[in-house]
Amino acid sequence: MNIGIFGGTFDPPHMGHIRLAEKAVQSCNLQRLILLPSAVPPHKKSDTSPYHRYNMAKLVAENYGYEISDMEYQKITPSYTVETIENFQKLYPCDNLFFIIGGDSMLDFEKWYKWDKLINMCTFIVGTRKKQEAKKVKEFAEKKKLENNAKIIVLDFDPVEISSTQIRQNEDFENIPDCIKDYIKENSLY
Repeated sequence: MNIGIFGGTFDPPHMGHIRLAEKAVQSCNLQRLILLPSAVPPHKKSDTSPYHRYNMAKLVAENYGYEISDMEYQKITPSYTVETIENFQKLYPCDNLFFIIGGDSMLDFEKWYKWDKLINMCTFIVGTRKKQEAKKVKEFAEKKKLENNAKIIVLDFDPVEISSTQIRQNEDFENIPDCIKDYIKENSLY
């Protein structure tokens, strides 16, 4: 069985996340895709409470046929991916474990906690937003494959040119699912 874990702050989840998840499922023959909202991300600051970010990710999971994990949501300390992958390997023995991230995260990968151990613990699926970013990510992936024998798949797809930051700053709700729009309005977020 191939299991994909899609971690992130999801502040808020948007169509870029959903398109990346759909492409990862198709391209890598994932039988399960698990959304993993982080409670205390070590590399990003989030003003939205973990409670709301978890609930929004849960709505996406319910509406798009994915699963959700509260593994990081339950933590009150920063969540490090290397520890998360170790926990998933114990909980979900499978043929292949994939971790889905954005291109911006891949380019910052060497800043991650114990990245040199993490790089060989699973296969990374990387989605990029911009053509310039895609070129850099592909170069980085090739370098890590040669230097670290890493398994990195850079997806070729037409992404949605949107980020959660843009949505929060501009209140541009065009590229988010209706269930998330409703949740944001009901809870007066952003």
